Amino acid sequence: MTDPLAALTPDLAAIGWDDDLDAWADGTGLDGRRGRIARSTRGYCLVFTAGAAELAASSSVRSQGDLAPSTGDFVIVVDTDDGPAIGAIAPRRTDLARRAPGRVPGPQTLAANIDDVFVMHGLDRPVNYRRLERQLVIAWQSGATPFVLLTKADEVRHHEEAVESIRSIAPGVEILAISI
Repeated sequence: MTDPLAALTPDLAAIGWDDDLDAWADGTGLDGRRGRIARSTRGYCLVFTAGAAELAASSSVRSQGDLAPSTGDFVIVVDTDDGPAIGAIAPRRTDLARRAPGRVPGPQTLAANIDDVFVMHGLDRPVNYRRLERQLVIAWQSGATPFVLLTKADEVRHHEEAVESIRSIAPGVEILAISI
């Protein structure tokens, strides 16, 4: 079965690879392909490399101890006897994380190296301000810029009131009411 993301195969510069990452990659001493993780699942990552997409084994033991690879990570893919594997993960510029599920405390990275976080809420139901606040805290803590998108603005008479009420809990955050 072919992964639909594999058809995208953008070049590295288009997905954020820059001179700083080149310096990092050169400093790893690894002979491998530079890339960015497009999708991370248990044990494997779909990695965009220069003009290609490939599956690479991604256990945290193989990558860098406790740092498990996540969508958005910049990586070096190396060839092993078992096939391609994540050999190194670049330091993260931003880290969108939540508390890990279960009894083990600690963060679980949802996405790395992102610039913007869009927190969405449908105006077809009452605004849950507490949940919105929690989501904005996670977005701010990531290092990315949060935005609030209020969807289904065409289904309410006065979406401006919702925008204004959210401004009180989201100072400095751009809030957009949108519809199809």
